[in-house]
Amino acid sequence: MKTGLLWYDDDPVTTLEEKVRRLAKYYRCKYGFKPDTCHVHHSVFAGKKKKFVVFGGITVSVANTVQVDYFWIGCEDIETRAAQ
Repeated sequence: MKTGLLWYDDDPVTTLEEKVRRLAKYYRCKYGFKPDTCHVHHSVFAGKKKKFVVFGGITVSVANTVQVDYFWIGCEDIETRAAQ
């Protein structure tokens, strides 16, 4: 992903899935198309075997450049965005 929306959410009560779904809804309203990728800090998957999950068609995975409690959401490539 080359461009996307960087979002901060440090709410300890809200689940990862709920945060991603809420953020995806905001992204779609703001930009007019559905995101398919969300990068998070590696601590989200600490102690888990999986290094990614999928919520509602959005792949959530680790990126070394994303800080704790931040979400970088967008489209993986321009073809995906153009198809929507």
